[in-house]
Amino acid sequence: MLIHIEYWKDDKLLCGKRKLTRTELTSITEQIFAVANEDGFVSVFCEKLGFVEIPYHKQAKADFLIDLDTRSVFKLFHSFPKELDNAKVLYYTEKGDFGAVYWAGGQAVADYISYLAICVYPNDHTFYLFSCDENFEVVADTCLDTVERGLQVGRDINPNVVWHGLTEDDA
Repeated sequence: MLIHIEYWKDDKLLCGKRKLTRTELTSITEQIFAVANEDGFVSVFCEKLGFVEIPYHKQAKADFLIDLDTRSVFKLFHSFPKELDNAKVLYYTEKGDFGAVYWAGGQAVADYISYLAICVYPNDHTFYLFSCDENFEVVADTCLDTVERGLQVGRDINPNVVWHGLTEDDA
């Protein structure tokens, strides 16, 4: 999970494995403000929840924004890209847990998969299932004969998968 901390002094990004809802994050934020001010918020938050501060990048796709000046928590929504690696996106999933991609030898995780997308390249009749990280970067792909096979593979990976199709209006 990625959280953008907005503060007049500087913005920060916090990263952690714990998944929180907006209600949970709002409650935790209120608890922290009961014992710390804006300047101490990040260190208390990280200590309490096991998050780490990572270098801020304004292109990062955070799940939530915490505005320290107003003490507000906002759920952020991002639109899915229309293209990935020059291939047109036909179907994509909501953010979820779709496993991991491992380095050669399977010893360590290279990337966690947060999204799946079924795509097609121009002038190609083959479909591809792209495994993407939380920033919509393709970290692995699988060649498919049909779109239906891609949808099924997604269900096999995560039975709770929710697929969305791009319409011509989205393109």
